Amino acid sequence: KATQANDALKQLVRHYVDRAEKQYATAIEMLPPEDRLSLRPSLLMAAIYHAQLKRIRKQDYDTLTRPAHISPLRKLGIAIRMWYQESRAIQHGTLPRL
Repeated sequence: KATQANDALKQLVRHYVDRAEKQYATAIEMLPPEDRLSLRPSLLMAAIYHAQLKRIRKQDYDTLTRPAHISPLRKLGIAIRMWYQESRAIQHGTLPRL
């Protein structure tokens, strides 16, 4: 029964990870170019949360025994990457990627 419960939880987590990733993609597509500069902190947090979703997926959706932790150093790397990508996106009028 514990295995069944764990499998059911993994399916539930998978559902919500997929749903969240779709919502992030939709939100990025709808982001008005003129608001991007003021929304950089929000985009940074979205990138960090997206990294957590990727970590959960990589761990086969096991959130009970292995929490999806992003180290402070990794968060700094994400922040630098997002700042660079956003600067280029603003210059070239393209959409940012998470």
